[in-house]
Amino acid sequence: MVDPDTLYKNDDAAKILGMSATTLPTWISRKRHGLPYVRVGRSIRYRGRDLLDFIESHRVSEDGDAAASGGV
Repeated sequence: MVDPDTLYKNDDAAKILGMSATTLPTWISRKRHGLPYVRVGRSIRYRGRDLLDFIESHRVSEDGDAAASGGV
């Protein structure tokens, strides 16, 4: 279960999203997909609420339409 108030490290955030740990830093460096992150010193963290919102905004319905909040 994802805690909305927890700050997750890259590896944990990647697991929540079901992707490789190298994907999220690539997204940041290429400014892709707009997943919000928090910079703490040199470290990057992902807020649980932002991960959940990101997942919901990329949900695709049975008819193939992206979620109303913007999709991909």
